[in-house]
Amino acid sequence: MLGIPFAYCERAMSATLNRTANPILLYVPDQCSGAGELEAVTRSVAPPRKLWVSRTLDDLRARLLERVPIPEVAILMVPTTEHLDAILSLRDPLLATRVILVLFEDGKDAIAKAHSLRPRFVSTIEGGFLAVAEVLSRLIHGAEGGRSIPDGPRHRFNAREQAACPIGS
Repeated sequence: MLGIPFAYCERAMSATLNRTANPILLYVPDQCSGAGELEAVTRSVAPPRKLWVSRTLDDLRARLLERVPIPEVAILMVPTTEHLDAILSLRDPLLATRVILVLFEDGKDAIAKAHSLRPRFVSTIEGGFLAVAEVLSRLIHGAEGGRSIPDGPRHRFNAREQAACPIGS
């Protein structure tokens, strides 16, 4: 016997199987420019009762190590290389979560490090938060047919159109 209380195992299994009940974790350090805008965009997409906001690395670490419930999506604003290194130390608890990263640096080293977290989407603060909101919406509600292009007019692509317009022709 492992010595883990049955109630804990049951809640963990339930949280893993029923992802719709799991929270959305938003990490926005207070000192970051754009933190308020990212929080507002996230609140506009996420159901209000499901959003957990962390403003310090210690709070983020505590919420991730708590393990129950496992966050459905984690949106992490990473203002510095030191923050990225601290978040990389939380890689194991983040493996069960779909991650969206918002980086301040778009250098090759920062992006290479960020990809070790296996994010679903990586953005920078300069790119704005429209794409982050669209990706978050799709992760929460699921894709509703096709793929849209956030920068241009809303156009849906399907397999038939893609086959009719091969790239490079």
